[in-house]
Amino acid sequence: MDLDPDWDDDDIAEVMVLSHNLKHWPTRLPTIAEELDTPSFIASSGSDHTRHTPPCATLADFEIIATSEYPKKCRRRSGSKFYVIKSLASGMLAEKLVMESIREIDSPFLDRLRWAFSVPGDCTYLVLDFHSEVTVATIVQDNPLNTVEAMFFACELVEGIGSLHLANIAHRDITPANVLIDRTGHVVLSDFSNAVFLSGSPPCHDCPPLSSAVEFQAPEITWTHNLAVDCWSFGLLLHFMLTGRNPVVDHNLALPIRSQVLDGHPKIQEALPFEATDLIIKCLERNPIFRLSITKIRDHSYFFNTDWEDVRAKRI
Repeated sequence: MDLDPDWDDDDIAEVMVLSHNLKHWPTRLPTIAEELDTPSFIASSGSDHTRHTPPCATLADFEIIATSEYPKKCRRRSGSKFYVIKSLASGMLAEKLVMESIREIDSPFLDRLRWAFSVPGDCTYLVLDFHSEVTVATIVQDNPLNTVEAMFFACELVEGIGSLHLANIAHRDITPANVLIDRTGHVVLSDFSNAVFLSGSPPCHDCPPLSSAVEFQAPEITWTHNLAVDCWSFGLLLHFMLTGRNPVVDHNLALPIRSQVLDGHPKIQEALPFEATDLIIKCLERNPIFRLSITKIRDHSYFFNTDWEDVRAKRI
């Protein structure tokens, strides 16, 4: 990158240096067939493999449960299992592509697409698993988590984010409300409406616009950014689970939230364990080049006693 040696601006307090290499996003993903209540499978005969393709679903196959919340809860008329149904406006299919790609990822901590179908002249519908209405936000609104509970959820969240990043997917909206707790008490990272395909290092200059609150999003999210934005959000979420508050945003201040995210300094609660404090601080490094990646988060001393195979197998 060429810099003008005579350039000077006293109003600029901080400069972030980012790699200028940019890989193109994937322009097309293979369409995958919609599946039954049980996942599709591959039958093996000698060296040949045949995927059993289940029939497609339509909107008429589902009974929508009346509620003011979005996405809507629904039930397939041929069964009793509940799902969640989302509608995507015509031409706004990025989330569908991401969810189709996630279906190929072997992670129990990511929300799962079951069916996708379009209604001519209307929109495209995504039907996903219904887990529960419990989130990290609803749990922590009463009391912060203890260190054991926070560690448990943090481990599973790292696994989920790590699986996304291996597929070059940035979630970009990891908030307490988007981390579901399923009926067995495990984490499910949900709501991929802001997710995009990125590469691990080269930044994204022209990502689709964000459509959610900014208080858990990295300072660089509105311009050039990469997968490191999720690591910032993880640091905020870990602090939130342990303390019940965001260390960057203070709603009692008159400053706009975006200004606090861009210019503020994290206020880490002093009573936290040293390892947790150190991890949070390194996740909240303002320059994404020096921020911990999800791999380095996994290797941090905070997770020193973690058996990651047990985490993936839900044996903890």
